[in-house]
Amino acid sequence: MDITGEDALQLTGIFLVAGSVGFTFIMWLGASGKLGPNRWIGYRSDSLLQNADAWATGHRAALPIVMITSAAALLLAVTGLLLPWLTVKAAVMFLAAVALFGGGLRGQHIADEAADEA
Repeated sequence: MDITGEDALQLTGIFLVAGSVGFTFIMWLGASGKLGPNRWIGYRSDSLLQNADAWATGHRAALPIVMITSAAALLLAVTGLLLPWLTVKAAVMFLAAVALFGGGLRGQHIADEAADEA
């Protein structure tokens, strides 16, 4: 069984959709206080792991950018899944990955700053 470029892009799109939804859900859990400080899931830096208040404050501050970039990644990934042209599909999937990764990095920075101020 050979995996084609089309198959790989379909899998990439599915992972990007799941990642976008999952990342937003995890950030929401951290921001709402339903997910406390831990070393396995959520943003995990020294400033966020100080206490439950710093954890929730940081995740709450990062939630808007995470929601925006995850929504953009989700929209791009779904669009990419529906496109018939392989090259354009690959470019759109790449943009979705950049949006999700960039939002995650920016969110970490925002969360650290908010936790330091808490």
